Amino acid sequence: GGGKGTAEINQDLDWVPGGTEAGDHFGNHLATVDYNEDGYTDLVVSASEENVGTAVDAGFVDILFGGKNGLGSGPATRHFEQGSGNGSIKASAPETGDRMGASLAAGTTAAGEPWVLIGTPGEALGSLAKAGAAFYVHGDTNIAINQDTADVPGAAEANDAFGTSVAGDSNFIAIGAPGDAIGSNANAGNLAVLSHKLDATGRPTVVAGLDQDNEKISGAAEAGDKFGQALALVAYRPSGAATATDSILAVGAPGEALAAETGAAQQAGAGNVVLLHFNANGTWDYLHALNQGSATDDRSGTIEPGDSVGASLSAVNTAPRKVGSAATL
Repeated sequence: GGGKGTAEINQDLDWVPGGTEAGDHFGNHLATVDYNEDGYTDLVVSASEENVGTAVDAGFVDILFGGKNGLGSGPATRHFEQGSGNGSIKASAPETGDRMGASLAAGTTAAGEPWVLIGTPGEALGSLAKAGAAFYVHGDTNIAINQDTADVPGAAEANDAFGTSVAGDSNFIAIGAPGDAIGSNANAGNLAVLSHKLDATGRPTVVAGLDQDNEKISGAAEAGDKFGQALALVAYRPSGAATATDSILAVGAPGEALAAETGAAQQAGAGNVVLLHFNANGTWDYLHALNQGSATDDRSGTIEPGDSVGASLSAVNTAPRKVGSAATL
């Protein structure tokens, strides 16, 4: 942009950690934020299948700093690899299949403080393989969040894959565990929502845990729903507020079975997206669902088996300066 042309960034550049290897998946996930607050946008990039020592597909994440001459012309790259650095990332050893950086989010809090959220869905917790975790990076340190963390909803179990999806805005962050069993329903899925306010342990404060057995959410937790497989968060300015104190959270459940017509057979894996309104104090309300319709309505597409609606999501506030109202929710 700005007449400066384009550039290819890979691990063979001398300012990018690692080296190009088959299957690294460098660039698998990207996020942007001015992390060092120097006025230039920085790129957060993962190589989620990077081998770290003998740990295959352990993964790592870098912040590539921008400068007046583009990416790579700013400060030295900041590298996040388990077993090095500081904080929880330093305390956590790289292990085969961790896939650190399999999901990424970054932004600034309402107070303007930069943050990065790194999903590590293959992380083992003790003997629980692929229970999953996430790392919340802020300032010069970082802290781990998992389902064994106090107040985080659910309990760590093998194959929960907590951290498969992460999302955040200036008010909240969200972490999905689509492999979590709800009761006897395997892979039904759930998620945790936290605020940027740090608790006594230095972690973001948990405000909610959500799954489809919650009475406020339409539908029910069923095997294979994968609720939380994809997430998107966007700040929202409610009526009467001076700033965007609230948030809209979109939750994908690509395994959800739906019927195209009332009374018709359920179509396995049709997929569904749930929209939720989070208030500034962490309370929330269900808004509505998004999915494909029937052959006779005005919605795009028709509910069919395997459509996987909600497998990936993004959200944007198209009128960020406009005061919200019931009509704009």
